[in-house]
Amino acid sequence: MQIPLMKGRTFSSSDSSQAPGAAIVNQEFARRFFPNGQAIGQQIELDDGHHRRVQIVAAVGNVLAYFGQLSPDPQIYESYQQIPSAGMRLVLRSRVALSAIAPMLRRAVWSVDKDQPVGRIETMEDVAAGSAGGDKLIIALMGVFATLALVLAAVGIYGVVAYAVSQRSREMGIRKALGSQDKEVLGLVLRQAGLLTGIGCTVGLGLALPLPRVFGGLFAEFPPQGPVVAIGVALIVAVVSLLATYIPARRVMKAGPMVALRYE
Repeated sequence: MQIPLMKGRTFSSSDSSQAPGAAIVNQEFARRFFPNGQAIGQQIELDDGHHRRVQIVAAVGNVLAYFGQLSPDPQIYESYQQIPSAGMRLVLRSRVALSAIAPMLRRAVWSVDKDQPVGRIETMEDVAAGSAGGDKLIIALMGVFATLALVLAAVGIYGVVAYAVSQRSREMGIRKALGSQDKEVLGLVLRQAGLLTGIGCTVGLGLALPLPRVFGGLFAEFPPQGPVVAIGVALIVAVVSLLATYIPARRVMKAGPMVALRYE
């Protein structure tokens, strides 16, 4: 596994079931529980169903024990000779392809015990991919739902804003009848809609910018997102809102003031 030995010794054949219990801890364990740097030689009590005292014989480098872990946790390693278990996983580093080495691994195991079943043989990349499968599925679903939410939001904003502008047809007709130019009336309506849109987009951006960090902490495969995505979504919403304002307002301008007043 290429975990570096920082201090002390590794396990040996002398760490048998009859020998005193030995344990190797990682640097995070030593730092957290022995801040004075004197972890080697200390005895600790372990209670994992077999209450016992073991002596720390070494400190090794930190590793991330599970997929998506962001910072190392305290870890304790024990000798399989002292604490055997019903199952075992062997890790082999090799430059040979998996298809070529798998039969050799099975034969090596069966040469020791011909009745020993051998489970799946897979690469570390496959193990990592399998562990990340759930996160990737959730991220993909989040992307689909986010896209649908954006589409629904755009449709909803367009409908609400267009209806609000059409409700002002009488006002725009009166302004034109009193001598206001089309561009003046249109500019007034667009400025008011732009103000509301700007306030909404600013609030939305303020709430959205911290979200990538939150999701990045929850899902290891979450793609890094800069402010470009949030700004892009805000621009889409702003364009939809302005179009929803411009199109019905422009229709009223072309219809003329009498048509707008008669429509009301």
